[in-house]
Amino acid sequence: MAAVSRGVKGLVAVITGGASGLGLATAERLVGQGASAVLLDTPRSDGEAQARRLGKRCAFAPADVTSEGDVRAALALAQEKFGRVDVAVNCAGIAVAFQTYSLKRSQAHPLEDFHGLST
Repeated sequence: MAAVSRGVKGLVAVITGGASGLGLATAERLVGQGASAVLLDTPRSDGEAQARRLGKRCAFAPADVTSEGDVRAALALAQEKFGRVDVAVNCAGIAVAFQTYSLKRSQAHPLEDFHGLST
């Protein structure tokens, strides 16, 4: 089966977790291939500096992905700056070094460990 290939040049992406790690690497690749990107990350992240570094086809939207209002504001920024959104990439995450489920203990990772990490 032949794959249909379309370049990313001209596309507009919103990337959660876009200020570092996999999100930033995705933004670098997309912008490097001619796309535009909105880096959506926490206000205390390095998003503003990363967006400046990536140039005029990149913007930073400080946001908490658990806040509908913040995400709406990020989408509005993409619309205002680039005219639309074609691609959404979710790389937002937390860094808790625990197993999601322990077979030895027959229990899941405690939900309480996730509270407060996005604020």
